[in-house]
Amino acid sequence: MPSKTERSIWTDETLKATMEVIERGTYSLRRPSKSWNIPMNSLANHLNGKTKSRKMGPRGVLTKEEEGETTLGCHKIDSKRPTSKFILQCIWTLTENMNI
Repeated sequence: MPSKTERSIWTDETLKATMEVIERGTYSLRRPSKSWNIPMNSLANHLNGKTKSRKMGPRGVLTKEEEGETTLGCHKIDSKRPTSKFILQCIWTLTENMNI
């Protein structure tokens, strides 16, 4: 099993090829998993349709548009060298305005 820093080191092509080998019945999950360094749970989830993409981490709270607005605000803040109190006030205001 890869360490946390080596997660998701396989490519989409490798994943597809591995899934094809398993679907043809040539091998079970274990052997291709070890050969191509793809965790068995990941393979099983992709084969069962539980996972359709390789996006890691939790779902985002903000939409892409909201995230862009936040980023712009952060760039403005960065140019002023703000205090932590000022940053917290900005975050509080932003979350209140976005009803988060």
